[in-house]
Amino acid sequence: MSSAVFFLGGMLGRIAGPIAQNWFRYKTKLGREIELCDTEAKKQMLLFELDNKKELSQIDHEKKMIQLEKQFVDARKKAEEQMVISRQEWQQKLFWEKCFPLRNPYEMPLGYKIVFKESSEKMECLLNTVPVANNKEIVPLRVITAVKDSSSGAATFNAELSMFIVNHFAANDIHAVISDIGSWKDDAPINDASINYLFQGAKGQPTLVIMPLYTNGGSTVRLKVWSWGLGENLPYPKGFDYGWYNIKAIKRKVLYSEIKEYSRVIQESKMIMPSTFERDVVKKLSIISQNEEKLSEEDFDRLLTVLDIPSEIQDVVERKTNEIISTFFSCLAGMCADSYHLTQYGTLPHLPHLINTLPGVEIMLPYIRDYYRALVYSQINVGVLSIEDAANVEMTLAKEIKSISKSSELYEDLVSDVRKLNFSIEGEKHRELINSIRELNNETNLKQIKSNG
Repeated sequence: MSSAVFFLGGMLGRIAGPIAQNWFRYKTKLGREIELCDTEAKKQMLLFELDNKKELSQIDHEKKMIQLEKQFVDARKKAEEQMVISRQEWQQKLFWEKCFPLRNPYEMPLGYKIVFKESSEKMECLLNTVPVANNKEIVPLRVITAVKDSSSGAATFNAELSMFIVNHFAANDIHAVISDIGSWKDDAPINDASINYLFQGAKGQPTLVIMPLYTNGGSTVRLKVWSWGLGENLPYPKGFDYGWYNIKAIKRKVLYSEIKEYSRVIQESKMIMPSTFERDVVKKLSIISQNEEKLSEEDFDRLLTVLDIPSEIQDVVERKTNEIISTFFSCLAGMCADSYHLTQYGTLPHLPHLINTLPGVEIMLPYIRDYYRALVYSQINVGVLSIEDAANVEMTLAKEIKSISKSSELYEDLVSDVRKLNFSIEGEKHRELINSIRELNNETNLKQIKSNG
């Protein structure tokens, strides 16, 4: 019974408890006072929570506004950078299309590649390099001819120079040269302004521009040379006159040589010489030949003007004349390439080994000799060339000149230089140079004995 009563009492308590609490809270004075206090406390708590939420909300708002401001600044900076890039690209596009003097203008900047640097978060340019011996890298020299395809002999000059560079100054070798031969636009003028535009587009890349200027109706050509080195900080490219040549004078000398050869072949074969050829050409040739040693260069050239070009050898004269003019371009490119690679990387000159392969190079021999003498001694003075290497370069050039020239005067200065340099060389190299000098002199003496005999 007690457990049932207890159970019943528990049930009654659960039901009657809330009723008793409400009666106490609202019907008694003490209960009403307690309820009033609770209500006020809840109101205060609600107000406190509301104030905290407002304060927190304000803080969040201020933080958000700061973030938005920074976001705006960053976005604006990016937008302005994009606008600058777009404008530069637009201007650059106009520059390449309208001002740049080379055809296919977008190929010219490909001497470098564009890469993204994560450290700086920027696009950067890296020059293409050629790996060579001893884990070294070099930047090739770029050679350009400011010659239009429509110019007289341009196809021959450009083709010959291009082959010379490809064969002897390959773009992947230690004497690397990139050939932009024949890339000049036909509608681009050949003048100083065009060179300046070219310089603006190719600044930083080592470049040589050969610019022939035709005067006197195209009979006389001045070779002007423009250049800028690797990373040189120049406001304008460096330019100088390399020299000039008279196409008609060269053609006359070729004609003189060919007529003599033509006459010799006819006489040796005992063929009957054409009457007009004998009357008009051979007699004049005989008179000029008899006086050749007595005449100055200018007077000899004047006499050659009386020779007519026989139709039998006209094509040969034209071809050989173009070959000689092409040799001027090849020698110029080779000398400048040697100077660039020697001064930048200490690579020994290559053209002295090649001159006997170039047709008509005899005309250029004095200039080649003087150029390399000056180059060698300038690089000895700054420590780029050792005494031994300098002596070998000049000895090589002396031997090559001797194999071509009839006169020993052209290489005597070089041999004299080698003798002086050899005093600073010891051991086997010293003896080798002495033997080379003796061999060269013995051959020269033997040649003179045979000619006198």
